[in-house]
Amino acid sequence: MANKSGRTLRRLLFLGAAALLAALLSMCLGAAPVSPKEMFQAIFQGRQDSAAAGILLYVRLPRTLGCLLSGAALAVSGAIIQTVLANPLAAPNIIGVNSGAGLAVALCCALLPASAAASSFAAFLGAFGGVLLVLLISEKAGASRITLVLAGVAISGIFSAGIDAVVTLVPDALTGYSDFRIGGLANLSLAKIAPSAWVILFCLLAVLLLSNEMDVLALGSDTARSLGLPVRRVRLILLALAAASHPDVVKRKPLGPLFAHPGYIGDAPPPGQRPRERGGL
Repeated sequence: MANKSGRTLRRLLFLGAAALLAALLSMCLGAAPVSPKEMFQAIFQGRQDSAAAGILLYVRLPRTLGCLLSGAALAVSGAIIQTVLANPLAAPNIIGVNSGAGLAVALCCALLPASAAASSFAAFLGAFGGVLLVLLISEKAGASRITLVLAGVAISGIFSAGIDAVVTLVPDALTGYSDFRIGGLANLSLAKIAPSAWVILFCLLAVLLLSNEMDVLALGSDTARSLGLPVRRVRLILLALAAASHPDVVKRKPLGPLFAHPGYIGDAPPPGQRPRERGGL
């Protein structure tokens, strides 16, 4: 047991160091190289009187932070959904999180085109409603894991058809919806990142505090109930956190548009984050 904990700690330290190294390289390398000394002076000493400092503080640092926050949010969102649904194939793009958020934003752009805050809240409600609908179907029908995935794909298709209907009936909604669905990490600033960063960091902290509950939930609903875990309440809280932290929701604040593509591999958490499966499919 001690050896296993030691291996896990070493892996975490290695991955953390690799992520930090990649972040430093992304800020130093580019068309205009920035030396580590210039980076240290710009970030920690507040020296902004050089072109390198301007490139770092207004272009590369916001973009790097956006990548780190979006990647962390995607991985944690996928890990939560796989744990709650007890299915290693479940991912936000499969079970309706992406399409649910997209449909809600399309409706919001059609009805309240001038309200960015309403779009963010609508995206959260759509994402949460989509995954909640899949969970409800799985509980009521006693669906198998493969059936659950197929149900999620069907629901995503229905939501996507709803998006097409909205933008067809209200063409002006296409502009706001396109801004939601397509984008990149360009033109970010620290001020623009801040709202999304606080949301993502809060969700990551909450998930960390609920990690023991997730471990118990991964044993199965019946086992979790026998151990005294309020399964339904914990599931709802975790799904709300997964929906709130997913970049399809926070991108309107604006962060994570690059990761909006439904097939982006970031929606699947790495194997180390997935709940341990007991039994086959």
